[in-house]
Amino acid sequence: MEIQLQDRTLGQWMEHWAETTPDKEYLVYSDRDLRFTWKEFNERVDRMAKGMLSIGIKHGTHVGIWATNVPDWLTFLYAAAKIGAVAVTVNTNYKQSELEFLVENADIHTLCITDGVFDGSYVDMVYTMLPELKESQRGYLKSKRFPVLKNVVYIGQEKYRGMYNTPELLLLGENVSDETLVEAKKLVTPHDVVNMQYTSGTTGFPKGVMLTHYNIANNGLLTGEHMKFTADDKLCCCVPLFHCFGVVLASMNVLTHGCTQVMVEKFDPLVVLASIHKERCTALYGVPTMFIAELNHPMFSMFDLTSLRTGIMAGSLCPVELMKQVDFIALTGSAKNIQMAQTSGTPNVCVSAGNVVSVVDSTADLKDAAHKIMLSKTFDHATSCSSDNAVVIEAAVYDGMVAALVAEGGYLCNADEKAALQDAMWDKETGKRRGATTAKPAIVMAQEAGFTNEAAMNAKFFMVEETGYGK
Repeated sequence: MEIQLQDRTLGQWMEHWAETTPDKEYLVYSDRDLRFTWKEFNERVDRMAKGMLSIGIKHGTHVGIWATNVPDWLTFLYAAAKIGAVAVTVNTNYKQSELEFLVENADIHTLCITDGVFDGSYVDMVYTMLPELKESQRGYLKSKRFPVLKNVVYIGQEKYRGMYNTPELLLLGENVSDETLVEAKKLVTPHDVVNMQYTSGTTGFPKGVMLTHYNIANNGLLTGEHMKFTADDKLCCCVPLFHCFGVVLASMNVLTHGCTQVMVEKFDPLVVLASIHKERCTALYGVPTMFIAELNHPMFSMFDLTSLRTGIMAGSLCPVELMKQVDFIALTGSAKNIQMAQTSGTPNVCVSAGNVVSVVDSTADLKDAAHKIMLSKTFDHATSCSSDNAVVIEAAVYDGMVAALVAEGGYLCNADEKAALQDAMWDKETGKRRGATTAKPAIVMAQEAGFTNEAAMNAKFFMVEETGYGK
């Protein structure tokens, strides 16, 4: 199927639903019966955006969000987005040195924090990082080590020396005119950076990834389209919002489909099960250990989960027995289509040709998808996979011809393997590209590209030409 990518900012998406479905529930915390309609939440976001403007946040300013899934997490995200600021998501498990590295590396201007997690106080760590904060007037922080950092905001009612809190920020925003907010919004484009997410740092220091409105909104859109989301869906999200799983696959999916996001502040299997039962959630996200905790909870059988129809299990390897257990529940009507992903990326990375995207659902669609890339001639290469049968395509465009390596069984191509695959496309003796009839057998090309023998045995290779398909 073909999906048109949307050229909207996050703020424009928010305002679209506030206008078209103002009274529909957007954000729900079922355990505390806290509910916002699209209109109510959009109004709160605008008030927060004014508060941000009042403390010097503007287009391009970096705003750190270091918090668990509290209700105002998304308020700060969308408020920053509406005025062109960049929300920098901070891992809730960070320790002192990791926090200090990120604040300096990301040029954080305003850091928004909550109390912390069970084994660390964010407030204490911030005071350790900024000993001068307790003696500073709010908004006038001067740190030699962190010269860019000017504000610390506590997300909540409590007051701490040197920090703003949420009510104070909203109050300050009342001094900012509607016209000033409108002018700030006009400066924002869909291709501005809106979010910085840091890598895990397993192979070195964490690196900040710059993501645009267009980028993350359309990732959410495509995720939802593949899962057949509509405005009637209710997504139960218990994964952390600082991670791409929570902020993109969940929040951007909801934002682009106008449905309801049922949040869990800190993972608790009982709260998750009760939220699904009470709100009649249609989708559930989680990492494998979350599903295990839910399935094995002693009160599991007491909850009605028949409203569930889809979801994503990702973040780490999904154990076979767990998948079988989820499949069994699916057969009994509790969850009809849980998507399994081996990593925390989007479960359906789509073949892209210009602004038209082809979601590949089966092996039968491979040739059509490759043909679309070939006809567009706008991309040098593209990758696609299907969550249904773990098919991976590595396709490269060569002067009107597409080469695609199709491997059954999972993600096989890393950067070096892609380069090796491209090298295999060319006959080194003649210096010419191999044609459809002279291409090496799939197993040979797969082996040359560095795949394991087992993977190579399962590989298929075909060429696509404008006159038809060669195999």
